[in-house]
Amino acid sequence: MVRTSLLIFLFLLLLLQNSFAHKISAFVDTEGNKTRLMAYFSDGTPAKSAKVKIYDAFGKLVKTGKTDQNGEFTFTLKKPGKYRAVVTAELGHRASTTFSTEKPGNPNPARKEQTRTEENGSRISYKDVFGGIGWILGIFGASSLIYCRRRSGSGSFKE
Repeated sequence: MVRTSLLIFLFLLLLLQNSFAHKISAFVDTEGNKTRLMAYFSDGTPAKSAKVKIYDAFGKLVKTGKTDQNGEFTFTLKKPGKYRAVVTAELGHRASTTFSTEKPGNPNPARKEQTRTEENGSRISYKDVFGGIGWILGIFGASSLIYCRRRSGSGSFKE
């Protein structure tokens, strides 16, 4: 029983390491009508070959493409205005962000600061990691308790 429990616990720890790549983030940097979209997973891995769709303010699809090996997609838009970018990566991971383009020659320096702020807000904290491990240990402990009670044949522990 102890050996089986230990193997299950070690297996769950291995799965925990891969679970951090689930969230995808997308950020857009604009300068005039030239736009660069950056997409990556929460562990910093670029979202390679992710599908990108750009919609205008009315929901009309205006541009499609794929990210490169660095998780970037560079494109130009004909009209200044508000847009929405939707990135779909492997296994159905999806991110959406809104952005606006300015008239040519009028760069948007505040956008870079906003990107940094959004980036910092999407990181996984140690509190989240320890909370997840606590849930795993709690479920494991509860299942072990139920198993021991059923095996002993009574509703209480034997001394």
